[in-house]
Amino acid sequence: MVEPYIKENRWITLLALLNSNNTKFEKFVLLSGIPFRGKITVGLKDGLVKSGSKLTDLRRFLNVLDEMRIRRRTKIRAI
Repeated sequence: MVEPYIKENRWITLLALLNSNNTKFEKFVLLSGIPFRGKITVGLKDGLVKSGSKLTDLRRFLNVLDEMRIRRRTKIRAI
């Protein structure tokens, strides 16, 4: 379950999905933001998860984060 704070839902977010027993991490996804308010339940097949950048491990985190920041800056300049 995710409950994004309204003032932070446009921030880049690291979403960590747990296994069915909630005992270990199953997948990490980096999102450019969570466009929802209130509590939401997410699973591996949800559009929100599919729209993010999948991280095979956390070592890729900083690389993907830099890529997202560059895309955001490019988008802002184009407006």
